[in-house]
Amino acid sequence: MENLLGLLRLRVIRGVNLAIRDSSSSNPYVIVHLFCMGKQANH
Repeated sequence: MENLLGLLRLRVIRGVNLAIRDSSSSNPYVIVHLFCMGKQANH
């Protein structure tokens, strides 16, 4: 298992204009871009 630096939890509150992709409902997904600014570690 990888060494993790932290944990990010997201909760999606709602979706808007989701296209129906199967017979009864949409299957939404989330794309998250995380940018780290601040301290930089030297290796």
